[in-house]
Amino acid sequence: MNVTFATEGGPLIITSATRLEGWRGASGGSGETLLVYGGHGVDTLPKHLRPNKKGKQELEFDTAAEAEAVAAEIAKYFKKANPKAKPLPQYPDHTFYYVGRERIWGYEFFSKSDLTLALAATKKGGATKGGHLFLPVEGGEVKLTLDDGRLTLTTDAAEPTHQRKKLEPLDHDGGELWIFPAALTVKQLRREKKGALHVPDQRSPGGAWVEVSGKKLTANVSEGFMELTW
Repeated sequence: MNVTFATEGGPLIITSATRLEGWRGASGGSGETLLVYGGHGVDTLPKHLRPNKKGKQELEFDTAAEAEAVAAEIAKYFKKANPKAKPLPQYPDHTFYYVGRERIWGYEFFSKSDLTLALAATKKGGATKGGHLFLPVEGGEVKLTLDDGRLTLTTDAAEPTHQRKKLEPLDHDGGELWIFPAALTVKQLRREKKGALHVPDQRSPGGAWVEVSGKKLTANVSEGFMELTW
């Protein structure tokens, strides 16, 4: 069986039909918020606002309101250290400040969600975590080939000469294996013929589902390539 679908880029989630029921994608956040900030003048921040000795700083909060209050405090120090830095004229509400075209300092918020887990898991390539397999892909076409207990996924970035990395086995309960962009939930996908999925009324992104009989799936990945065997 061969299936192709389009993706806008980002991590794909590869998981069983039972595990995907609780997947929230980019929605349904817990309220927890990560504040990420840095730039010229980070050394002027008091110690409680500088958890790292240098470079990018990160603080976690239980609510978005708490994160926003601390961001306002942090901004006072950065503005004092960089009085000439301003947002770009075309983006006056952005939280990044520039002198000319050079970014001087800035901050941003990240709401913790299942997509956050996927993004963290794929920082260094493909990874198995929480009973799911995550695979980072560039925007474009994804091709799936299923042949006698072997599922191969390739994208335009696939390079046969790249060294393949063996991941932890993926536990599976048998039945359907679903593959789709991690930013989505299964409720946002519509099931089509021949193991294909897509977002209703949208051409991209899409996904796929296949039937799997094995309980343990062996995963090998490299850039633009994934192979599952059972």
